[in-house]
Amino acid sequence: MSYVKGALNALLFAAVPAAAAVAVAAYVDAHPPEFAHASQAAALQIAALAPLLAGGVLGVFLSVWSGMTADPLRANFSRMLTLSAMSGVLFGAAALATDHYAGFSGLIAAKLGVKSIHIAFPASAYVYAAGAVAVECLHRLIPVSILYAVVARLIFKGRGEAGVFWTLAALSSLIEPLSQAPLAGAEP
Repeated sequence: MSYVKGALNALLFAAVPAAAAVAVAAYVDAHPPEFAHASQAAALQIAALAPLLAGGVLGVFLSVWSGMTADPLRANFSRMLTLSAMSGVLFGAAALATDHYAGFSGLIAAKLGVKSIHIAFPASAYVYAAGAVAVECLHRLIPVSILYAVVARLIFKGRGEAGVFWTLAALSSLIEPLSQAPLAGAEP
């Protein structure tokens, strides 16, 4: 467990993606794009975003400090960026194809009483990027890192780390679909 490595990684998270999300939120506040639904604008308010980003900073610190993840500063950045870009393109293509054939976004738009759930380009590029940082904090960094540090390190004292991690990862993967479940019956 390394306090210094955890702190450095948390600082980098705060300085780059978290700061970018705050900058986008400030820009959107000053120059609001046309949002499809009021909930999209509300999610980018600094008051809503700041606690998520603070939790994300804590999550990054704990993930490195607890040994849950390897120190990203020792990673091969070109390999990491290539794999991230490739997986993003593949998952994005799968999501687009699924939506095209199943029509999920049309169903949600109809349920919300809007024409489309999508934000028009170019605003979509920066709004969705900031939203991705917030979602990563809310759905993964905060619950997985904090619970891993408490359960795997403090309670189990390092025993069963893989089981704890994969259990938390599987459970955290349910957060987003369950949070969208109200769309099946009413406006969120």
